[in-house]
Amino acid sequence: MQRFAAIAMLFALACNGGIKADDLLPRLRKDYEDCVYRSARSQGASTSDGIELAFQACQSNEQAIITHLTALGMAQATVEKTLKAFRLRLQKTLR
Repeated sequence: MQRFAAIAMLFALACNGGIKADDLLPRLRKDYEDCVYRSARSQGASTSDGIELAFQACQSNEQAIITHLTALGMAQATVEKTLKAFRLRLQKTLR
């Protein structure tokens, strides 16, 4: 069900805003980053556990990125590496 919601969100964004597929990833990434920063700030997250809770709070944003990259034909291993890079960069800025 959550996967369907993410796909529906991507479709709605692409149709409503005239967003090209190439333009969607930066927006999804920014939404994900903003969510993680907001969640971390609201929890006072500066520990590993707190940062992990922030990532968990933003799973729907992360799923939207996964869905988008998969729809573009990116291999699962590459999608995982991309998300790992996003998370690592966010962890560094949150500490």
